[in-house]
Amino acid sequence: MREAKPSHTSSPPLRETAGSPTTHKSARALLLPKITSTCLSAMTTCAPCARIALRLLWNGLRYRFLRWTSRPGRPQALSLELTRSCVCHCVMCNIWRTQPPRPELRLEEWTKLLSDPVLRDLRELDLTGGEPFLWPDLVSLLKTVCRLKTGYPDPDTPPSPASLKKSTGKPLRNLRSVAITTNGVLTGRVLADVKEALPCLAEAGLELVVVCALDAVGELHDRIRRC
Repeated sequence: MREAKPSHTSSPPLRETAGSPTTHKSARALLLPKITSTCLSAMTTCAPCARIALRLLWNGLRYRFLRWTSRPGRPQALSLELTRSCVCHCVMCNIWRTQPPRPELRLEEWTKLLSDPVLRDLRELDLTGGEPFLWPDLVSLLKTVCRLKTGYPDPDTPPSPASLKKSTGKPLRNLRSVAITTNGVLTGRVLADVKEALPCLAEAGLELVVVCALDAVGELHDRIRRC
């Protein structure tokens, strides 16, 4: 009798299924050259595209460096709720139900917060509410932000050698834009405050973005906003 030899059958090759790591790697290998070629072509023909690509590259390198070194990153965007007061009673927002009204931070307290060195990498500042244009010191806060970016002690005084000598530092030197969210109901106050603050913001090289929230028009808008 002959001994039965064990059969050595080869196992079937692994099949790639949708969502498997092997499939993802193959897709990346195929798409990466095309994506790289497209990005390089756009960078050489479009200056804004090049700036965006370089910014994304820098952010990616910065993220990996902070992760590798276990160092905490500084915030690049900050949203401040200046007030809970509002002229509307929107159906999707209950901020107007706050009873009793919570005490609000004063201009001096916001100034102290924005002067903290941890915010020196801040790029975007968002001012919200409630209705931020109801806050009485909004224009003063915008001028304070200009001072913290430029270092000039008085935002109403144009740059001069004397003002440079009195520089208070630039904790917000990397700030690029200030955004204010409004429902647009107080149109007159919005226009007046923006007009007063614009010269200072322009002098400091800051972009002002006024975001007007509009949910509908006509009767539907009135039912939603209940202003």
